[in-house]
Amino acid sequence: MLLETQRRFDGSPLAESPPFAGNMRARYEFDHFNEYHPFVQIGAQHSGGSHTQAGFIVTTNGVVRDFEQTPWTIYDASAGIGKDAWSVQLYCNNLTDTRADLSTSLEEAIKTITVNRPRTAGLKYSYNFGGK
Repeated sequence: MLLETQRRFDGSPLAESPPFAGNMRARYEFDHFNEYHPFVQIGAQHSGGSHTQAGFIVTTNGVVRDFEQTPWTIYDASAGIGKDAWSVQLYCNNLTDTRADLSTSLEEAIKTITVNRPRTAGLKYSYNFGGK
């Protein structure tokens, strides 16, 4: 059985709470081109660094259970075209294939890290059965 002592400091940041996190999207739709509607879109998501614990927790055997999660930024892009009720879109999420540490924990002496999805690219086809 491990006994834990918890040490907290006044002003220590909240667990899993970066000082800044945000996302941004920009989309440009071109003028109609022979009844087609082309567009391009870019986006970014950012999370500042954070810690897994408020203050830190130390077990009696000296294992520190607070992990630093480094800041990360992920970029996405897409381009497509549509006409009437259909559209086709080429997309790429996580363009730079950044590995973001979303969560880290230490349970039963096993360190686990949850990361984001790797780079994903694809082609989407949509059809609106309700019309335009």
